[in-house]
Amino acid sequence: MKQSIAFLIIFFLATALGKPNDNPVPIDSKIKEVTVFLRGAQVIRTGTVQLAAGTNEIMFYDLPDNLNPESIQVRGKGNFTILSVIHQINYLKAQEKSQEVLALEKKLKELEQKVASENVTLAVYKHEEDILLANKSIGGQTTGVKTVELREAVDFFRSRLSEVKTKQLEIGQSIARLNEEISQVRKQLSTLTSQRKRPTSEVICNVSSNASTRGSFELSYVVSNAGWVPSYDIRAEDIKKPIEVNYKAKVFQATGENWDKVPLILSTSNPSMPGVKPVIYPWYLSFVEPYTPSTSVMTRSAPSMKKAERSLAAGEEFEAAEALSMADFTEVVEAPTSIEFNISIPYTIPSDGKHHMVDLQNFTMPASYEYYAAPKIDRDAFLIARVTGWEERNLLSGEMNLFFEGTFVGKSYLDVRNTQDTLDLSLGRDRSIVIIREDLKDFSSRKIIGFNREEIRTWEISLRNTKNAPVNITLEDQFPLSTNKEIEIKYLETAASQFQKDSGKLIWRLTLDPAQTEKYRLSFSVKYPKNKIIDL
Repeated sequence: MKQSIAFLIIFFLATALGKPNDNPVPIDSKIKEVTVFLRGAQVIRTGTVQLAAGTNEIMFYDLPDNLNPESIQVRGKGNFTILSVIHQINYLKAQEKSQEVLALEKKLKELEQKVASENVTLAVYKHEEDILLANKSIGGQTTGVKTVELREAVDFFRSRLSEVKTKQLEIGQSIARLNEEISQVRKQLSTLTSQRKRPTSEVICNVSSNASTRGSFELSYVVSNAGWVPSYDIRAEDIKKPIEVNYKAKVFQATGENWDKVPLILSTSNPSMPGVKPVIYPWYLSFVEPYTPSTSVMTRSAPSMKKAERSLAAGEEFEAAEALSMADFTEVVEAPTSIEFNISIPYTIPSDGKHHMVDLQNFTMPASYEYYAAPKIDRDAFLIARVTGWEERNLLSGEMNLFFEGTFVGKSYLDVRNTQDTLDLSLGRDRSIVIIREDLKDFSSRKIIGFNREEIRTWEISLRNTKNAPVNITLEDQFPLSTNKEIEIKYLETAASQFQKDSGKLIWRLTLDPAQTEKYRLSFSVKYPKNKIIDL
């Protein structure tokens, strides 16, 4: 009998040792590093856990619900073997509240308590008003009231009722302001908590160990709702200096987990794009009906430019050094198919979907400066910086904020796919170059010749440099072009310009000395049937 009992005990112990735990052992992991792609991000978590002899189940918890299960990788260090990895969604546990949500909930509770307190005070004043109105009768039916007593009673009721009504009005206004603030807090909370109500996910690892040991694990996975967008600050301090470029990244993520003080790596790769090489199939031609879409041109004038003046205080001899930025702690690594920016300083990117600016690089590029004017469209001259060497920087397409002499002059866009070797940047208007384009009526005419009408139009363009230094300027205008054989155009005067007959464009490139004025006249004639109308 004793032998049977001993055998059962040994059997149950062996079964228990060889069977995995019913409840997985949670591993408290921390984010070690995040690689942010143009679309998506790879998160690396690390943690340690005590493993028992036999088969163990460990669980990484509070992970984003939208991570890509196919991207999950688990590595370990220790005397154990990873048998399997399983990903699952936990619908019973929502993502943790952020500090912003907790602060708003605390503020909402405080505001609601204030409203409740004000309502209590308001009820007290209303009750006092009811008492005053209920006791407004003075004296009895047979007993009169002396004049002095009546006056005192009336003054008391008037004064006290006035105070009570004033207090009720003040409290009502206070409650209205508090309710308005409560409404705003609730709207903000609704926006934030709508993202937080998503479930979490978990990664469960089946691990076998011959003996009790401490295991170190690393989990990596890819999430889709994150990325970064290139952005540039372009600064020109003087027309004799090179362009200063501040290369930045707008990093965003709404994964459900905050990246709190973690090293960031920004990569120019995009894992969401397919990596399969294309295949060329036979190309067959067939007839198609021609289609001409309607086109529209939308122009926007650049903002006015204001020169930023800077002066030193009297006797000033010391100039403080420039403050450091994140760009001073960024290492650029060129991979075979991408470029990576390794930021050594830990960075915090909350899961709010907002753009968080990260400095990547600061560098200069050579530039030449000249002015451009098209007075038919705009009477102002625009300063243009012609930048070279930009293609050597492996830049990406993105928005550019333009600054000249310390003043913001507008926005532009760098399109690396369509830009030539030279990048032209408009740095705003300069009204010190006066430009006038005048329609010369005395040299214009309109007459009928047989069945046709002939119009002659003449313009004169005048440029004057009011600056104290010579300027290089490119001036452009145009002649009309005919696409109808009934419309005949003759170019009468081109004012010694570089005339491009195929486009009708007239180009002048000149240097204006200080106080110098130049004038150019252009003239053309148009002949067309007199029963037709042309807008000139």
